[in-house]
Amino acid sequence: MTTKPENTPDEICQLRMEVFEGPTGTAEIANAWRLLSKEVAGPLTFFQSASWCINWLKAHDNVRPVIVAVWHGDQLSMLMPLAEKRTLGGMALETLTGADAEYSLPLVRNGTSITQAFSALLDGLYAAGKWDLLQMNSVPENHPLITLADEANSMPAELEYSSVIELEGLGSLDDYLATRSKSTRRSLRRKMQAFEKLGQVTCSVSPVTEETMKSVFATICEWKREWFVENGVLGGNFNGREMKRHLLAFCQTDGVGEPTLASELRLDGELVACDLMLQGDGVLYSYVTARDLAFHTYGVGTVMDMYTIRHAIENGYKAFDLLSAPNPSKDSLSNRQIPLQDVRFPLTGKGRMMAGFDRLRLRNTLKNTFYSLPLGIRQRIVRLRKT
Repeated sequence: MTTKPENTPDEICQLRMEVFEGPTGTAEIANAWRLLSKEVAGPLTFFQSASWCINWLKAHDNVRPVIVAVWHGDQLSMLMPLAEKRTLGGMALETLTGADAEYSLPLVRNGTSITQAFSALLDGLYAAGKWDLLQMNSVPENHPLITLADEANSMPAELEYSSVIELEGLGSLDDYLATRSKSTRRSLRRKMQAFEKLGQVTCSVSPVTEETMKSVFATICEWKREWFVENGVLGGNFNGREMKRHLLAFCQTDGVGEPTLASELRLDGELVACDLMLQGDGVLYSYVTARDLAFHTYGVGTVMDMYTIRHAIENGYKAFDLLSAPNPSKDSLSNRQIPLQDVRFPLTGKGRMMAGFDRLRLRNTLKNTFYSLPLGIRQRIVRLRKT
């Protein structure tokens, strides 16, 4: 569909928006989506790539995708994978893969004006009249599309920022450690030395296979449950009942994208920590981390991070993205932070009401209330939720 609201520049009117809905629509646009994903691959577009989203959908058949494409002639200029979400009596569109996605951005062909293409996308959604609100969480701060939203509808993200370790120019783990403060450097080295005195320490990084899923996933789920209960943390979408489904969702592969990696830290042959990492365009994404709490006092998670950073440097990765923060451990390791914004684009009067409700941040209030409870009460609640 093409629309020309009053005062819309002619450049925007040369763009055509098309919506591909449901599994059939996703299959129809899949090839063009994959080609665009390859052309514009970057550290902030991984979670809108065809490989990630299509694999994720295989494990979430209850989600109805709405893939929005903007064409210039017969050339795909922009694509935004979205999903329908009924909320507050209205119909919203949110980033496809929802809370499992970290950065929310459209895929935009090189040379395309982001603001013009996204304006055409908004015009088309408005004209369609099927949806009330477009929700985009965790948009990198200062991205051009934020300027298209009303100031009141652009808010600091609930996740606040992501933490990244830039690796370009580093030749070894010692080079990385040299970028840390003197006290942090000493602390990291002490943890590694103390842990390595316990026995033979090995760390392997390899693609996730069916065998990995069988041998490691059950352990990861058990460790995550223990950690949630120990710390009185609800765990968001990654809760006790949904863990395995979430793991399978991003470890599936269509043979096109780069495989998920498992970094396994072992002590005398026994698994004590594991990171499941996504990869794309030379960036590693630390997506799921799990540790044996029996080794908590040795800082086994930090030891795992050091071995993974060493692997990333030795294998030429440009960055190791620790993803959502704030987290004191991530902050101490990272050398770059990416502030994030939650952005709302109302498409109807009801959508303006829904956006206003979002601005109240009731979810944050409920979370803060929960985490103000005594640890023992939180632990009991978490145990009930995991059963």
